[in-house]
Amino acid sequence: MLEPITAPPPSISREAHAELTSSTPASFADIPPVLYWEDDADVVVESGSWTWGGASGAGASSANGSNASPRVSGRLYVTEAAVSFLPPSGTGFTLPFPALTLHALTPASADAPAHLYCQIDEGGQADDEEEYAPLSEMRVFVPADKLEGLFAALSACSALHDSVLPNGEPSSFFGFGDDDDDDEDDDDDGAFDDAEDEAEGGRVRSDFHSGGGPGARYRPY
Repeated sequence: MLEPITAPPPSISREAHAELTSSTPASFADIPPVLYWEDDADVVVESGSWTWGGASGAGASSANGSNASPRVSGRLYVTEAAVSFLPPSGTGFTLPFPALTLHALTPASADAPAHLYCQIDEGGQADDEEEYAPLSEMRVFVPADKLEGLFAALSACSALHDSVLPNGEPSSFFGFGDDDDDDEDDDDDGAFDDAEDEAEGGRVRSDFHSGGGPGARYRPY
């Protein structure tokens, strides 16, 4: 879920990381996560658990003056650990990758330009009578020529983490992860010979269409 921040996330360049790990460091845990992408972006977050503290004066705007979630300008960071966003003033957020359940490139429509669409697992917020926790949405707007680079960075980093199921347990895409039925599945070793590279597992390519517009909804089965 979204966690508030007031400063850029800790990170390190790939070159600096390679230099630090070329010899055994005192502690790998002290090495900041590698920064894969950083640039200006506009973000729309549709979540019942998130409000923009102080961001209304920092580039926030709502279309047609409606009650729609504001579009906030700021700086977007993609590290190995999380997606983080920080407006020029006020509070931003960091989103750990296990809570990012889906990201997709959405083509331009009458309602919005091409952008990156994300679903966020609000783990732990499901009612006792509900099977699934609510899913929040995030839309990231950057210039069209930067969308593919942002998507690639998200795909590479999210592939390093397990996705989280609504009950808080890690999911296993394409048979990865622990499975009590390993012995029974030995005969199906070839079932996933045609699976895509793991960096694409569980993600959606650029032909995905979330419904075209900030009000659209997509809920996985």
